[in-house]
Parts: sequence; structure tokens; C-alpha cells
Amino acid sequence: MIKTILPYFQIVRLHHWSKNLLIFIPLFASHKFTEISLLKTAGLLFLAQGLLVSSTYIINDIFDYEADKVHPTKKNRPIASHKLSKLKAGVLSMILGVSAFFIGSQLSQGVMLFLCAYALSSFLYSYYLKKVIIIDIVVLAFFYIYRILLGHYGLSINHSMWLLTFCFFFFLGLAISKRVIELLQLAKSKKKETESRRGYEKADLTILIPLGLISSLLSVLTYCLYINSSDMELLYNAPYYLWVNSILLLVFITRYWIFVGRETTHSDPVVFLLKEPKSLKYGILVISPEGIL
Repeated sequence: MIKTILPYFQIVRLHHWSKNLLIFIPLFASHKFTEISLLKTAGLLFLAQGLLVSSTYIINDIFDYEADKVHPTKKNRPIASHKLSKLKAGVLSMILGVSAFFIGSQLSQGVMLFLCAYALSSFLYSYYLKKVIIIDIVVLAFFYIYRILLGHYGLSINHSMWLLTFCFFFFLGLAISKRVIELLQLAKSKKKETESRRGYEKADLTILIPLGLISSLLSVLTYCLYINSSDMELLYNAPYYLWVNSILLLVFITRYWIFVGRETTHSDPVVFLLKEPKSLKYGILVISPEGIL
């Protein structure tokens, strides 16, 4: 029974739902996290986006079936390892997608448009954009920022350009790190391939590593500039606490990139950050109610 159900749990990748916690960021950034009605709406947005994400991941696995079969770790995915047929996976994807849009339709027409935009972008990414160098990285960063915009729009909370700028650089750095990790694994591989499945070459590491680190550090700079802005004075009573957070953010980012360089990170940055205790603690401190942009 467990062996039958387990592939279904594996293919929906519930741990990736943690990314959807970004939907709650506007609540904390606007200091409205105590309003029950907004929390309930954010919860529904979280559920709808989670179901849609799982649906698109299944579609991505179907597209990547041939490549995943020969990948050292992805060959264990349910479809690639033949634990789950493409047909059953496709049906599950459809059920999850329809459920996501049903929940979205109960919230607003605008939320439905957001969900449609994500589904279309995800399809284009899986089918083509992930093979276009640099563009694939920008699209990955967009997927993170999209969740914050969904929170802003779905909860009717005005967006902050400080927050969006910070998130762009921060998540662009994370997206670049994914490609760096993949290329580092390729560099020590005994196989003859010189290019990754994403179109990058081993030589690109000399560009991608500094680019990713600079992008990540620009998010810290954005945070520091925000602390000195007039917008900060309207929301925070203890601005000096934010300077402590900027240091924690710097430590958080540099530790992560050191682990990337040591090749001790998981291929997915989110999985690594969730499983690495100290990084998780730093992250929680940075996004505390007094520390968000």
C-alpha cells in the first residue's frame, strides 16, 4: 500500500510548497499579519499556488523523462524510475491544476489571471526557456517574485519597490547558484559531456559564480539603503534592529555561497536551506516581523 502511494507523494514535491510562504511576505511587510481575514485569504492563496506548483512539476517531469533517466540523482524520480506511468502522472497533474483554479476562482478574477500567468510561464519554461542561457535564470527568479506579487494583489496590499528590488537580486542569486551547482557536479563527472542540459558549459563558472555572488550581495545593499529611507520610518519603531538583520543577511548569504563553492549543497537551494540548521536559523531571524522590508 505504502509503495503504491509513495510515488504520488514524491512527484508532487510537497517540500517545494515552502516557496509559497512568500505569499505571506506582504502581510508581514505591511504589518497586517494579525488580521484574521487576510490570513485566511493568504492561506487559500497558498493552497491554490501549492496545487498549481505540484501540477507544473509533474508536467516538467514528463517533459524531462528521457534526460532524467540518465541523471545521477533525478533517475530516482517516480516517472524516470518507472514507479509511476506518464498517464497516471498526467491525470494527477490535471486534477491538481483544476483544483488550484477552482480555489482561485473563489477568490477573484485577478487571482485567476495570476494563476494562468504562472501556468503559462511554467509551461514555456519546461518546454523551451530553461534551455536558453541567462533567460532561464531570470525566469526562475521571476517565479519567486511572482509569489510575492500574488500575495500583494490577492490581499489588496500595496506593493513595495524596495521589497521587489531586494527579492529580485536575492532570488536571482539563488537561481544562478542552481546552475553553478549543476556545472560543478558536471566538472567532476567522469563522463565526456562538456555542457549541462541547460546549455551552460563548465567554462561559464568563471562568470556565473561572481555574477551570483554579486547579485546576492546587491540584495544586502538594497536592504541597507532601505534602512536609510524615509519609508522605513513609517513602519518601524526600532530601526537599529534592522542593521543587525543586515549583518545576519550578509552572513546567511556568504555562508550559502561558501557551501556552494565547497560542493556540499543540495542541487536545490531550497532543500539545502531547509535542511541546514544554521542557515535556517539565520533566515528565520532575517524575516522576523521587525526585519522584513
